[in-house]
Amino acid sequence: MPGLGWLIHSIDILAAIVGRLGEARRARRALVVAFRGGRCLVRAGTAGDAPLVASAEAGAALPEEIFRRGRGELVLLEWPLERTVIRKITLPAKAREFTAGVIRNQIERLSPWPVTQILYGFVAEPGSGADGLDVRVLIAERSEIESALASLSGGGLTADRVVVEQRKSAGEAPVVLWSRNAQQAHQKRRRLCFVIGGGLAAYASLCAAVSLWALNAAASLEAESEDLVARLRNVQKSAQVAKSPQAIAALSPPERAWVSKETSISTVFLFESLTRALPDGAYVTELQFESDKLRVTGVADDAPPLIGALETSGQLLDAHFVAPTTRGPDGKLFRFSIEANVTPRLVLEGE
Repeated sequence: MPGLGWLIHSIDILAAIVGRLGEARRARRALVVAFRGGRCLVRAGTAGDAPLVASAEAGAALPEEIFRRGRGELVLLEWPLERTVIRKITLPAKAREFTAGVIRNQIERLSPWPVTQILYGFVAEPGSGADGLDVRVLIAERSEIESALASLSGGGLTADRVVVEQRKSAGEAPVVLWSRNAQQAHQKRRRLCFVIGGGLAAYASLCAAVSLWALNAAASLEAESEDLVARLRNVQKSAQVAKSPQAIAALSPPERAWVSKETSISTVFLFESLTRALPDGAYVTELQFESDKLRVTGVADDAPPLIGALETSGQLLDAHFVAPTTRGPDGKLFRFSIEANVTPRLVLEGE
């Protein structure tokens, strides 16, 4: 799959960058170890005049401070120049970027030992001519270097690189014959790839879980919205039924009873509204409440204002006298009989 191959390649590049950053951090400071006269000498720095910080017999344990520094600093094993074979070749200046490949093809001819028994490095410098490139190839016997590395490990310190002893200015980069990072690069990169890939997989899983939760939440909200819309439609239907006697008549008896319950006003609320609407000078002697009709009979010192008072109660509509008002036996109060329509409890706005 092209997409999967691209992802694996990207993870490999990222792992390589992380590995190089870690190596660069440790390379800011270095401990240089050299074996001279059967002793292990440790210097703090690559310069020729770097101070000596430890000295011990070859294979003996080094001070604890050296171990502590070795965990955070780059450890270089300095290989003696007299134990190194130097070969020189000349290449065209344009071949600088292909120098490593050229040397790899010619190393068998340049080395005094079989290729499987050597470690080598090289340094390229501008030649005397404008178009020339002088290359020095430094070759050492693998078994001797491995013996020195084992002796250093016996003292409790592990080398990161083997470099050739410098006889020139300290500004020149040392020639590397062997690198522990190069030997372990594949294993480290593989572990980093697993870590980075695992992190990406965990992130993708988290995104998928969040997306699934969001979809479930959206589905739940949609279901609640549909339920709310259905309830609203039922309320609107009940309100419309309340204003349409034909619709009520078409319903089944249980539905008509439910509509009547939903739309009818409470008798207690109706009587309370009537009590608040009637003035103090009016007295009710008879009250009839049937369906949506209310008939009130009584006496009052002034009958005509009762119509407006009842209609402003908010519960009665179309109030009117159903019989002439007559003066009572005492000659002061007037007998009245008023009929009004009771408003249903559910009324749609705008209707």
